[in-house]
Amino acid sequence: MLVSSRPRRSAALLVAAGLALVASSVGTTTASAATSAASSVGRGWGQPVDYDPVTGDPGSVSCASPSFCVAIDGPENAFTFDGSSWSGPTPLGFTQLAMQVSCATASFCVAIGYEGTYAVWEGSSWSAPKPTGDRALISVSCPAVDRCAALDQIGGATAFDGTSWTPVAHLRAGGAEQLSCATPTFCMAVFASGYSAVFDG
Repeated sequence: MLVSSRPRRSAALLVAAGLALVASSVGTTTASAATSAASSVGRGWGQPVDYDPVTGDPGSVSCASPSFCVAIDGPENAFTFDGSSWSGPTPLGFTQLAMQVSCATASFCVAIGYEGTYAVWEGSSWSAPKPTGDRALISVSCPAVDRCAALDQIGGATAFDGTSWTPVAHLRAGGAEQLSCATPTFCMAVFASGYSAVFDG
């Protein structure tokens, strides 16, 4: 009895085609995964980029929106981020360390220097450094344009109205660490000793 070889050839061709399709699918998936891995390090975080190749000494960063951030480094330089890339450095002109920066909008940021000076980002450039009247500012937070608060090393709180700084309270002797303001009438300060203090306007 003769059996035709055509069905066997057809089956073989179908199997081969199926294997090729699977291989192609696996290759595409692998390439896609590799591309994804190259642009992300997990849970939405992208690969680190070198925005400060000269000093590599970050001090602080603040973002007013997804398309505007400012970073400062220890040697008193500022860098701006436009949503896709960094520009800078721009010297702030501080004579000592740049401590921290806070941005309320893309046209208003305040950077403070350890020696008690500050500079304001005015939308396209930084103002010349000016004295705050406090020689040891370490943290600043600006929840709105022309509304900032700052802490000094000995636990003093200072307020900025866009023109001048005014001491408002002595919170705790020494150990002031960080300050964050959600609104002009709510700020939280924390201290190295484990204490905190709330400003409620």
